[in-house]
Amino acid sequence: MAAEHTIRRILVAVDASAASVAALEAAVSLASDLDAELVGLFVEDVNLVRLAELPAAQQVRLISARAQPLDRDHVAQTLRGQAARARRALQAAADEADVPTEFHVVRGQVTAAVLAAAAEADLVILGRRARPLTRRHRLGSTARAALTAVPRSLMLVRPRPISQRPVLVTFDGSPLSWRALRKAAALAQATHRLQVLLITEVPAQAAKWQAEVADWLEARTQQASYRQLPRATLAQLVTAVQRAKGDVLIIGSERLPVPAETAVRLLAVLDCSLMLIR
Repeated sequence: MAAEHTIRRILVAVDASAASVAALEAAVSLASDLDAELVGLFVEDVNLVRLAELPAAQQVRLISARAQPLDRDHVAQTLRGQAARARRALQAAADEADVPTEFHVVRGQVTAAVLAAAAEADLVILGRRARPLTRRHRLGSTARAALTAVPRSLMLVRPRPISQRPVLVTFDGSPLSWRALRKAAALAQATHRLQVLLITEVPAQAAKWQAEVADWLEARTQQASYRQLPRATLAQLVTAVQRAKGDVLIIGSERLPVPAETAVRLLAVLDCSLMLIR
């Protein structure tokens, strides 16, 4: 196995969404397996606070569909309550996994605050969509910005992981793909199955990589299934994930670069979590 790129700090952004809960679970699993520190970040959205200061601002109750004034004190109290619940959830999960952790609450524009904190992390984990107002699976603005602006490894998590579905990881023998495999094995260890996508047109090369990966996984008492992808194309990747009904796709392959616009297209057609190893 190639030399491991050390992950020392994992940043997870938390809020009141279901995607945030899923992101926290993934972050704890990775931090435990990689012996990393887990850093939780809750952002008090300054835009929401400013909106509450406007005289005409109103909120609509989902149950009654009745409008009422949006009160600044109520908004501040709600944000404090959400931050406190997020802190307790992070601490409880970290304590159970014996993971060192810290928690920060900042007030600011959500995307800017997350990107600023990401500069000090080795791996950034976010929910892939914003607080859900509809049932549509859309990419949140913070997740979209992170794809472009965060140079670190990045994971965008779907709201409700399905533990019976496999983690898929690309592999081409490069140091980048070994790093991806390590993250995939960590996520798959508890409840997921693992499938390794071998990116090569040469069957003999695929067999060699499969043997190397199998030996490494055996030392971890893990197993995987394998599939050769002769051509590293977006269409092939989508087909592989859909056939496997994958829950997580991890891409770390020098033969399959994934710029931000490609990742956005992937997330538009795949209802799964995505991790990019950088």
